[in-house]
Amino acid sequence: MRSFIIFLIVLSCISCKDQDRNETESDFTGDQESIGTPIDSVIAYNNEEWGFTLEYPKSFTSLESELPGESPVINFYLKDTGFKPPFAIHEDPQNAYIAVLPKGFGVDAPNGSKIAFEDINETVNLNPDLKMDVNEAYILESGESWAYFLRFKDPPENWKKYGGVFVHFPIQNFEAKCVDKAGNQKDLENCDPMGEDNIKYYGKVEAEIKSRMIKILESFQFNSNHQNLVSNWIKIEKPLPNKVVTSPLIIKGKALGYWFFEANAPIEIQDKNFNTLAESYIEAEGKWMTEDFVDFSGKIEFESPNYKRGYLIFKRANPSGKKSKDRSYKLPILFSSKNHSSQVKRN
Repeated sequence: MRSFIIFLIVLSCISCKDQDRNETESDFTGDQESIGTPIDSVIAYNNEEWGFTLEYPKSFTSLESELPGESPVINFYLKDTGFKPPFAIHEDPQNAYIAVLPKGFGVDAPNGSKIAFEDINETVNLNPDLKMDVNEAYILESGESWAYFLRFKDPPENWKKYGGVFVHFPIQNFEAKCVDKAGNQKDLENCDPMGEDNIKYYGKVEAEIKSRMIKILESFQFNSNHQNLVSNWIKIEKPLPNKVVTSPLIIKGKALGYWFFEANAPIEIQDKNFNTLAESYIEAEGKWMTEDFVDFSGKIEFESPNYKRGYLIFKRANPSGKKSKDRSYKLPILFSSKNHSSQVKRN
């Protein structure tokens, strides 16, 4: 009991508030849950207020709530464990939960040993659209991670600077020990973790539940309408908007590296009713596997319609086919035609 009390003392609080959610079921093929529940279906969760989606198995549930300070917390946690949400970071070591914290948590992070998230032993395939900030993993003395805290460089605008996602894996046979500056073990009641003493954590993380929770984390992504404006992703140098274009149309500009796949991205010419008149692609010039801007060029051939206005559509390459990853940029153009050529000025 004393070990658990110390565990609570050295972890800080998080704060959070209520919001709406939208949940639907979708098919999922996988193994058996560690608690014996098949995960052939998951709950697809969409939080419109805080602009994120994820999927979690039916053996988990969710709760939108708040902690002191009126800061929002959205929990995803294992059912029927006896633990009562909302959960922040100062919870029972055996608890299994994820806390999405759009406004962040208190001054002090969890105590104990920690490493950079990039240095963990397990594989976590986060959504490639997420631009990660400084992230940490909290580890047992065995080197096994028992928690993550992840922050993002481009979250939705209503997230605060220190907002992020805290993931707490269940620890069995948990034990906390206090060690002073000289490396000598001390009684827990005399431990001063806020001073020069260190708390060391021991135990074993439940591997199968941890695996399921990592799958939840891997499904986390921000909604497209909450991401930065697409105009911050791609800059068109030629043609200019609302200028006359003729076939073949030469295109130049620059875009962030993740606009492309295999150095290419699709483009279209559309009429005023958004019907596709022609398709082609732009090609990155140089290294495209970067977060920086990359120059591109392309060419598209088309037949001008008998009316003046249309659009040049730039689409982000999306080999996954997932709509949540779709991005497009619409540039208004003017077609060259005998019926209206005298009414418009050529660029």
